[in-house]
Parts: sequence; structure tokens; C-alpha cells
Amino acid sequence: MDFLKRYSEQIGNKVALYGDEFIEQNLDSPNFRPAWLEGVKYYVPAISDESFADKFSKKYGREPKFSAGTTYDTVHVLAKYLKDMPLDISFYMRQTKFPTITYGDIRFDDIGGIVSDKSAIAIKKISGGKPVPIR
Repeated sequence: MDFLKRYSEQIGNKVALYGDEFIEQNLDSPNFRPAWLEGVKYYVPAISDESFADKFSKKYGREPKFSAGTTYDTVHVLAKYLKDMPLDISFYMRQTKFPTITYGDIRFDDIGGIVSDKSAIAIKKISGGKPVPIR
């Protein structure tokens, strides 16, 4: 957080600064001031299933961080694997489609990367101290 404070005080908005979901996940932190990042553009994973965020917010009284969705997805992928208990794990992971709330239906490629037909990211910026979608 000290870097962001120094950046804001010394450079301001004279130099473009880009970031990732760390920015959005820390907007509510007591050590973080959104004004430090006014105008900063950043990317976040695009949540495929918005009802997850709504349900999470109702249950916990706050917006979910990105890790909430990916953790939910990971547990469900693991649960499906444990239910099916395939002999060839590698083949199973490459050939099975898994429904996720973060990326829609996914499968894994030969090196373990996620393959999805959904857009994986959303671009936002801080405007008036709040995250605003750009695309």
C-alpha cells in the first residue's frame, strides 16, 4: 500500500498505471485510499454468473472478491473429480467440461490451462473513488 500512496503523492495521474484485481479487492481496506488510484485502469476476471455475486452479497453483506468465485469453482471441480474417481486423471481433466461461475463451461488443456469460450477479463477504471466498467 505504501507504493500506491507514494505513487499518488509524487506522480499523480501524469503516468498511466495499470493493475489487476488487487485494486478492486482492496478498495475497502482501511489502509487504502481510492483517491490514490483515480483514473487507474485495471483488469479483473469477468464473472460469468452474476447470480453468484448477488447470492454472496446477500449472505455475507459485501461484494465477493475474485478469489471467492474461483475458490467456489475449484471446490466444485474437485468434487466432480472425487465423485467420478477416474483412473487416468490427466485424460479426465482434459476431456471433461466443468461448469463454473467464473468462466462458464471450462475444460483444461494439455498443460493445465483453462479453456473457455467466454471472455476471461473485464477492464475497469477508478472514477470518483469507485470501480467503473470500461468494457
